[in-house]
Amino acid sequence: SMFEAMRDLPLKRESLGHDFFQGFFDNFNQLCRVNVRRPKQDEVDIDNLSLVQNDELEESVAIETMAAKVMGSEVQALTHLSARISQLVQRKVSNEDNPLSPKSLATAFLESCTILGFEIKIKLIILKLFEKSVLDNIHTVYEDCNAHLIKEGVLPELKSTAPKRKPRT
Repeated sequence: SMFEAMRDLPLKRESLGHDFFQGFFDNFNQLCRVNVRRPKQDEVDIDNLSLVQNDELEESVAIETMAAKVMGSEVQALTHLSARISQLVQRKVSNEDNPLSPKSLATAFLESCTILGFEIKIKLIILKLFEKSVLDNIHTVYEDCNAHLIKEGVLPELKSTAPKRKPRT
């Protein structure tokens, strides 16, 4: 129930954070492995759609929706960051494969939520809170990462234009 979740969440916060960061770091480590490509986690075979659990489908739709909102305003900054990371790891890193993409971050967070054992409604509420606290402010992470890499001489010729920010809902 919602009340049990509210009681349990603070108790499991440290474990949730640890698991999220472990998944996040694993995504970065994956980039450094030669000729290893992370399998796409969200591809859905239309013929097997009926086999997908309703909960998994709801989670997938929630992540896709969050990622699309962020990409609407942050695609240039993420594309430049992906290009700079590609330069560092000496292979192509797409926006989707970038561990700092909104989809990668939300997926890593949702995977860490599996330890909580909450029902889908609770997980979606927690995911929405993640969106509000992390993804709504991801532009500062992209700006800081790009600025740092430019300062270090990684593709300084890529110039970003600051997008006009609309309040996100």
